[in-house]
Amino acid sequence: DLVEELNETCNIGVLDSLEYVYLERIECKWPLRTHLEAGSRVSAYGTSGGKTLLAQLEPELCKRLLRSRKLVASTPRTITKLPDLEAELAAIRSRGFALNNQEYLDGIVGLAVPIKDAEGRAVAALAMHGPVTRLSMKACEALVPRLVQTAERIARVWIME
Repeated sequence: DLVEELNETCNIGVLDSLEYVYLERIECKWPLRTHLEAGSRVSAYGTSGGKTLLAQLEPELCKRLLRSRKLVASTPRTITKLPDLEAELAAIRSRGFALNNQEYLDGIVGLAVPIKDAEGRAVAALAMHGPVTRLSMKACEALVPRLVQTAERIARVWIME
């Protein structure tokens, strides 16, 4: 429903070390889109879904994880300096959502929110993304309430199972 409404690709993913792993991706119908399949792995610190989940980790655990390997830039906008990334994750933690401003792929922006269990722990992220030719950062921010609503709906279904 969310993909149909937004007309942009959406995904659900989880954190595996410093990688964001796509559990499910539903592609939009536009011919201009990124194509990654479920099971694909991307740098967590360069994607909105990955940054959302990193921000939800206990801060000391997150710091150790980020220091466990070299942070490699996918684009000139990827945050690879540890103090800058820690500040970004603190901001995400505070506002409850993450943005991706062409940090993994040039020309692609995105937004993600956590999917939380009954105890309030982030178990996955719900994310959407699209090309800057049709999706601005401001437009991404405007979609936060809709993604939060969908993430809560997904969490209710998961909890019931």
